[in-house]
Amino acid sequence: MRKITTAIALAAAAFTGQAFAQAQNFAGFQLGASIDAVSSKTELSSSGFSESQNTANVSLTAQYNWALGNEWVLGVGASYQLVDNKAGEANGIEAKGKNTYSVFVAPGLALDASNLVYAKVAAVGTDGKITQSGTEGSKTLSGYGIGFGWQTALTKNILLSTEFMAKRYDEVDLSASNKVKGSSNSLSLGVAYKF
Repeated sequence: MRKITTAIALAAAAFTGQAFAQAQNFAGFQLGASIDAVSSKTELSSSGFSESQNTANVSLTAQYNWALGNEWVLGVGASYQLVDNKAGEANGIEAKGKNTYSVFVAPGLALDASNLVYAKVAAVGTDGKITQSGTEGSKTLSGYGIGFGWQTALTKNILLSTEFMAKRYDEVDLSASNKVKGSSNSLSLGVAYKF
């Protein structure tokens, strides 16, 4: 009887340690970069302009994750896109987003010791630039983003990820008679180093 009790206790300890290691494998500070396929859309109220364009972009991300029990992870971080996002061009009007960033919270579930699925909620911003007939207007746009992704640990320190993110920006006055509204969807492939 004592041997059975000891065996059960050892198995439970091994399982509990391994389960906690699942979440712990993703805990800590990480720096990463990603290649992003971005589709951005701009709408102008005065002209009826509503156009979309695609951009290949590169993002840098800093994130810290906490292990919350056996399987759950909570991450907070920020990202910044290095390239201007084209956001529509037609009839002499050109739109783009510059200095696009996000600050986010990302709860996740460790499926096993190497794989994590997560959701992401973010506050987002970009400098919207509209050029029309040689005249440039600029407004800072802010809004929210929601997304989901998957991360896999290749080694103890190297993580690969794929993520979908939808961003929606609040409508703002570009001029007294013109309002601008923006949105974007992106699919990203990334790599990160976990310290």
